[in-house]
Amino acid sequence: FVASAAVIAVALAVALVVPARAAAHVSVRSSARFADVAGNASVWAGWVASTSGLLIQGVVFTFFPLLAQGRGLTPADIGLVFLVLGLANTLARFPAGWVVDRTGRCTPYAVSGILVASAVTAILPRVESLGALLALAALFGGVSGIAFVAISTALATSATPAARGFVMGGYSTSLYLGLGLGFFALGPVITHHGY
Repeated sequence: FVASAAVIAVALAVALVVPARAAAHVSVRSSARFADVAGNASVWAGWVASTSGLLIQGVVFTFFPLLAQGRGLTPADIGLVFLVLGLANTLARFPAGWVVDRTGRCTPYAVSGILVASAVTAILPRVESLGALLALAALFGGVSGIAFVAISTALATSATPAARGFVMGGYSTSLYLGLGLGFFALGPVITHHGY
């Protein structure tokens, strides 16, 4: 915990010394309301996909450490699995954005990313070796990164500029809703039925 606080402090120090550019001033205020996007199927699809995708991550982030510890992995091993997952997610995002921009298609990347992450989540409890866990973590992280770039791009383009902030606020809400559901709702299922 102390090390993570130190990393945050370094990031804040870097942010203070990096020169800031003045943002373009936008004087138009939006009066977007929920009713403005309630009938937009693309917005709902993005919100549902993001909730589903983060529900999967909530399950992995919460219960994988318990599963791994029960199998004798050390905290360092578990940390390495999450490092690989996070790096794969990070490294997948720029190329994913480039591909989405070039193809102009978000849906195949969003859907396939979430489906592959779901399959990896189902396979994860059946894998024993650290090497195989690292490979699955890399796959999970990569396809999740691709999926969420595609989802956020689709959402940003599915609304008018006046409602874009509202839609993206719904996106953030759906992310945390998915995490919360993954953390909470599947705990009793895993307790009763196992991993």
